[in-house]
Amino acid sequence: MAFTPDTDFPGTGFEQGSVLIVPSADISNPARVAISTTSTKTGTYSLCLHDEAAGAWMRFAVAGSPADYYVSVWCNPSEVFGTDQQMRIYAYLSDTNTVGIRLDANGYWDAFVGASNVSSGTIQTNNDWHHIQLHVIISDTGTIETVIDGISDISYSGDTKSGSVTDIDYIYLFGGEAFHSSHYDDLALGTGGWPGDIRFDVLLPNADTATETWDLSTGSDSYALLDEVPPSDADYIYTGTDAEDTIVALADWTGTDKTPEFATAWVRAWKDEAAGHQVAIIDSDGTNTNVGSFQNLLTSATYIKKLMTTAPDGGAWTDTDADNLQIGVRSNIV
Repeated sequence: MAFTPDTDFPGTGFEQGSVLIVPSADISNPARVAISTTSTKTGTYSLCLHDEAAGAWMRFAVAGSPADYYVSVWCNPSEVFGTDQQMRIYAYLSDTNTVGIRLDANGYWDAFVGASNVSSGTIQTNNDWHHIQLHVIISDTGTIETVIDGISDISYSGDTKSGSVTDIDYIYLFGGEAFHSSHYDDLALGTGGWPGDIRFDVLLPNADTATETWDLSTGSDSYALLDEVPPSDADYIYTGTDAEDTIVALADWTGTDKTPEFATAWVRAWKDEAAGHQVAIIDSDGTNTNVGSFQNLLTSATYIKKLMTTAPDGGAWTDTDADNLQIGVRSNIV
C-alpha cells in the first residue's frame, strides 16, 4: 500500500520557524523546545530539544486513533550521541503506554515496548544526520519495524499492547536529558506504507493576485504582510466581513531531483473578540479553486493548516502544479 499522510498532522520541516505549529500543551517545556538554525537537514530550520532533566519532547496528535502507523524523520543526536537511550521516537497510546525506538550509547536504534527493550538495532549511526523510519502495529501479535538510512533494520513481531487499548493518540519526538541537545527535521506521519525519504520545502508568498478583499494593516501588498519567517504579528491582513477572500501567489518550487508528494498550507491567524469567527484555507492554481472546511480561531495567534494530497485541479502533484500554487483565506464572521 502507498503511504497516506495524516490528516491531523501530515508532517513538517519546521520551516514555519515557530514551535506554535502545535499547541503549547504538546510541548514539554517552552524553554527547552526551540526552532533551531544551527543544525538542519533541509531548509533553514529544525527542531531542537535540549537540556531538561526529565527529557524535552514535542508531540503530534494522530488522526483516527490508528493501531498501524508510520513515521519518517531525519535525526541528528548532536550532544546526545554516546548517551544511552536519550533520543526517542515513540507512539503514545490512549492508556499512556508507549511503543517505539530509542538511540543507545553506541548509535543503534533499539525497539522498546514501554521500558522493555524487545529488539536491538544492528545498523550503527553516528553523530550526524540520519534518516529514521518507524512502523508500529499495536496488537497482542504486533510489529515494530525500522528502516535506517534506507536500510531495513529491526523487524520485531510480538506483543506491543501493554494494556487494553491499541489506539495511538500521539507521536512523540524525545530529546536529551540534562546538558544534552538533539535535532529533528523533515517529519512525516501517516498510514498505509513506508513514507520513504520525505523532505519539506517552504514556499512563501511573493505576489498578490486578483482576489484581494481582506483589509491590510499597512502598505499596499497583501503578500508582504504574510511572508515573514519566523512569524511576525506586527503586520497582517484582516476583515470583519463575512465570506471575503484573499489569495496570494507563492514562490516557485525547485523540483530538481525531487518528486512532489503532497502540500500543506499553514496559516497563522487569530480573532480579536470571543465570538465564533472562523477561517477556511483556499488553494488555487489560478483556474481551479478549492475552499477547505472552516476552522476555529483563538483570541491569540495560532496555526491552522490544510493538507493537499492532490493539486488544485484534482490530479497528482507535478512541478508545474507546485509552481502555480496559490494560497488564500475565506472569512466566516458570525
